[in-house]
Amino acid sequence: MTTYAATAPVVTVRIGTGAPDNGSTHTTTADPHAYTVTAFVNVEPHSVGYQSWHTVAEVTTPDGSPLVLVFTTGRVSDVDEAADAAFVVGNRQDSDDRGQLWPADVRPLTVGDVLAVTAPDGTTTHLAVVSASVSVGFSEIQPPALRTPLTGTRATSRTR
Repeated sequence: MTTYAATAPVVTVRIGTGAPDNGSTHTTTADPHAYTVTAFVNVEPHSVGYQSWHTVAEVTTPDGSPLVLVFTTGRVSDVDEAADAAFVVGNRQDSDDRGQLWPADVRPLTVGDVLAVTAPDGTTTHLAVVSASVSVGFSEIQPPALRTPLTGTRATSRTR
């Protein structure tokens, strides 16, 4: 498994849409006692799974702030367990360790969606959901290059 190490405990991510100044910027801080997960829903037809040319949208809360799921090291012990736990939350079956629920106006996670899992040491691994029937499976990928805001996509009922 290839992971991408952050050079500092604070990682600033620029999420672009391919157009200049049309992305959003937010900062996440590595927690030495937790795994954090940011979910990206695929806005392309994706029944065959994620492809590098697919556009994804970061899942946000109803007020538009990034949804960052948190799982303590007492609950999960590696990237795969954190992704499994996030998938359960993303299918409205549980909450994260801070009590956050999946937004009601965002479709559940499924094949073709992407999870960015940041470990307690600050490394981030991007995983695509590759199966979701009997058991969930993930495949490591490069960070998605094509991103768009969530509002107005087929992944949510939000219109603005």
